[in-house]
Amino acid sequence: MEKELKERLFDKNLFTEAGGEIRLRGSECPDCGRRFFPPKARCPECFQSNLNSVALDGRGTLYSYTTVYIPSRNFKPPYTVGYVELDKGVRVFGQIRTRQGEPLVIG
Repeated sequence: MEKELKERLFDKNLFTEAGGEIRLRGSECPDCGRRFFPPKARCPECFQSNLNSVALDGRGTLYSYTTVYIPSRNFKPPYTVGYVELDKGVRVFGQIRTRQGEPLVIG
């Protein structure tokens, strides 16, 4: 049941395999070099429509986070969510998991 729920929560088109790892799929503009997540059909910066599909870096810098104590439909509290800044300024918001007792540090 839990595996089925997880599969329904995520769009499989947002992921790709690169170097044996599952990574987020983004897009990159060949003209201005900006990267985006989720992937876009047109660059909002320079309006180029030939964006390349790219595997985003699996590591990033924690930009901001908070712990949620109110239950949601799919997650039992407490759980932590936040923004992680990946390569070339892409910020991704999502649930953050840490190892037991490992503190989160911004930056």
